[in-house]
Amino acid sequence: NEDSITTVAVQCRDMGWPGGILLSVQCRDDVVFETSGSWKCSTDSHVGWEKPGFLMYSTQWQAAKAINKHGSPPWYTIGEISSSAMWIWSETASTTVYCRGAVNEIYNTIGICIGQIR
Repeated sequence: NEDSITTVAVQCRDMGWPGGILLSVQCRDDVVFETSGSWKCSTDSHVGWEKPGFLMYSTQWQAAKAINKHGSPPWYTIGEISSSAMWIWSETASTTVYCRGAVNEIYNTIGICIGQIR
């Protein structure tokens, strides 16, 4: 059920450097979720795109383009973000993208802390 899954929605604008979104959330020693090709992205802002249960998310949005693994050029390593997180962007070239990813269902279901975004 899409309504019961915790989703992170990110709007990002490329300001002249190669565009990319990189994020991970860690709880204690476990990575709860991170950016990957499983995220969905669009170059259009649809009404309610950032809200839970957004239906176009699963049917009309494209899979995120996994550009490179964290630590790779031109961005290299940033802070304590998970080394397995992927830089992502929309498959369609655009200066602004809207992406969504789901939190690991195990953590969401049993209510373990979500940690912090790094």
